[in-house]
Order: sequence, then structure tokens, then C-alpha cells
Amino acid sequence: TGYFTVRSTTANNTIEIMDVTGRQVITKTTVSNLTSFDISAMESGVYFVQVKNGTDVKTIRMVLQK
Repeated sequence: TGYFTVRSTTANNTIEIMDVTGRQVITKTTVSNLTSFDISAMESGVYFVQVKNGTDVKTIRMVLQK
């Protein structure tokens, strides 16, 4: 099992998880400021989580180790 939770200051965000090559692995549009992702099927590696709200974009680096 593996879950990753993103907490933001606002709702209605678009959250993308991308691998190091820039390929989108997961994309989700949120309806609240707390969103969980099931990452159990993802392989170990480095990923980038982008939270977009209008023109604001925040990118977080995530290292997944299994």
C-alpha cells in the first residue's frame, strides 16, 4: 500500500505527478484542499508533483522508495 497526500491552501487545483522524463503519471483535479493519491502501482524513483491553481504553480520533488 502507498498513498501520497497533498494539502494546499485552496481547493480547485490541478495536481500532476510526473516522472523524471516529464511523462504525466497521474493527473487529478481537486475539489478540496486535501487530496490523496494511490501510488502503490508506481515504481521507485524520482517524481515531480505540480500543484496548479490559476497562474500559480508549485512544484515539489518526491522520491519514492519501495
